[in-house]
Amino acid sequence: MRHLAQAGRPRGRLRVGAISTALVALMPTTLGWLSEQHPNIEIKVVLGTSAGLLKMLDVTESILLVDGGYTCW
Repeated sequence: MRHLAQAGRPRGRLRVGAISTALVALMPTTLGWLSEQHPNIEIKVVLGTSAGLLKMLDVTESILLVDGGYTCW
């Protein structure tokens, strides 16, 4: 998140990479909560394989990656 809104409320973009297992099992509740708590954050979910998502971390601004073990980087 690059910018902070007035009154310290976070805003900006968050790109989350997840494999299908994590997307189904973990992300709906987590992203729902995040959206409610921080409505000024634009969330984009990127679906991929663990290897592909790890590669994306090297070349993009992705800041959160969730794999099958629900490990975050």
